[in-house]
Amino acid sequence: LSVFYVIGLIPIVFGIDIETIAFSAVILSNILFVIICFGAVNLPKKYPDLWEKSKLKCSKRRLTFAAIIGAVSSAITCVLLMMDATKINVILLVVVTIVAAVYSIIRYKTGKVDVQDSVEES
Repeated sequence: LSVFYVIGLIPIVFGIDIETIAFSAVILSNILFVIICFGAVNLPKKYPDLWEKSKLKCSKRRLTFAAIIGAVSSAITCVLLMMDATKINVILLVVVTIVAAVYSIIRYKTGKVDVQDSVEES
């Protein structure tokens, strides 16, 4: 609870508007969605048996097309939202994205992350 208290206190102390926080969250989630779209293209290759049994299976071309459309539309949304943002907001969002990516890569390379496949068959 203390961590949530500190996180909730930061906008109040620094005078950050709730609209700015929501705006930033939408942009960051769209950036994450772009990454997820490109990851979805690898599902048939990574889990061929489960892909064949899936009720939501589609052709590789259709999956790639849907992933590209999703990624492009999310990227366009990010660009349009950033056009309305202040320079400081854009810089902060870029910094947060880069720091998160670098942290993830470093953490993965140090061996502190144990990636396990957790796939349920339905």
